[in-house]
Amino acid sequence: ETQQAMKRGDPREAKAVASVAVGVVFICCTVACAFYARGNIWWWPMWLVVANAGFYSIMHLVWLPHRHPDLFRERLHSLADPSTVWWDRPLVAVFFFLATFIPLVAAVDLAHHWSPFSFPTVARAAAMLGGAAFQVLAIWTLHINAFASSCVRIQRERGQTVIINGPYAHVRHPFYLGMILGTLSVPVLLDSVVALCYSVLCVGLLVWRTALEDEVLKRDLQGYRAYTTRVVFRLVPWVW
Repeated sequence: ETQQAMKRGDPREAKAVASVAVGVVFICCTVACAFYARGNIWWWPMWLVVANAGFYSIMHLVWLPHRHPDLFRERLHSLADPSTVWWDRPLVAVFFFLATFIPLVAAVDLAHHWSPFSFPTVARAAAMLGGAAFQVLAIWTLHINAFASSCVRIQRERGQTVIINGPYAHVRHPFYLGMILGTLSVPVLLDSVVALCYSVLCVGLLVWRTALEDEVLKRDLQGYRAYTTRVVFRLVPWVW
């Protein structure tokens, strides 16, 4: 249907695909700069990061259209939807920009030896598990929640309802939890303390977005306020 819309000249679909293409090119250029700054194309931790990101992209392009075709279209063009809350577009843009530069910050750090220490092997192994946990939570969330838009908006035209099963039985924003784990795992895997400190900015944005989105859902999504009395934790069980 997305391809048919583009053939018909649907400007919204064309704009969405163009935005995705620009984002992909930007990520590829940043990754190339990271390898260049590191001075080693065989920087294997970075290849693990690339593989993790590649798997996530393939999952979105191959599995999601089969599982939830409407959700795939929603995630593709929700950023341009007029019902998206006004503050979410700049938040998404800033997070994307900051997160994309984490590997480059790590590469420059390693080239100039800025970090005061290296992470132990057990920490880097835990980071690999954190990257895997991101994939599990992302797939689980998208499998369960057909309304898991990439932007904050109430999908009234799709009959959005509150999801209470799967990961949503434990935390209210499991996808964001996965993103936080994935974000923090990258600098640890790349063995950069400086990049880890930098990545805290990205985590802060995600926590802020979680709090803002939670208020929107409480106000505008029927049944969500009652759901918050059942599942009291937003991101981390027994913490917040």
